Amino acid sequence: MEKSLILEKRKEFFEDIVKNLSRDLGPFDKFWGHDKYYKPIDPKGVVMDAVNGELICEVKGDFHGKKFEFLHSIWQVGTILKIGFLLKTADCVPAFNLDEKSEILYVWGEKNAVKIKIVDSDYLFYDWEFDATNIYKNYQEQERFIFGIRHMHFRVLRIIHDECKKIKTIKQAEEKNDSLDEIFKLTD
Repeated sequence: MEKSLILEKRKEFFEDIVKNLSRDLGPFDKFWGHDKYYKPIDPKGVVMDAVNGELICEVKGDFHGKKFEFLHSIWQVGTILKIGFLLKTADCVPAFNLDEKSEILYVWGEKNAVKIKIVDSDYLFYDWEFDATNIYKNYQEQERFIFGIRHMHFRVLRIIHDECKKIKTIKQAEEKNDSLDEIFKLTD
């Protein structure tokens, strides 16, 4: 396949990923409860470079008064496709360490084992590598990643949502406990 055709197909593939991560929730998404925690990617946080095979999609939000941020990364060169996400909210890192239901670990199946890196104890990076030999010859190959990334997006958001809720609950309990301590000091 010629370079110009590869770049054209890669650009289209990346655009499909961005559209899919930006689209509104459908009835199926609402049925599964994704509307409780869905945040689309930030259009200002999209960096697309088809020539160098790079796509970054930023997600920022707030759940239960706790701000969070993460990035989806897609890198495609030759027959290699790498998909990852970088969690940039240190308070939420423990939730991914306790991913008991394997919400993220096996989103792509056991065949594509994830590599996990904790960067400076504040950031968490998940990275999957795939053989993309037929990615531009067969739309089903692309679809697997276009829709798979959205599925991963929902899973990441659910874990972050639940962790932010837990952080808020702990903070409220600590504040209540501090208030009780003050009351008991006054009665002593």
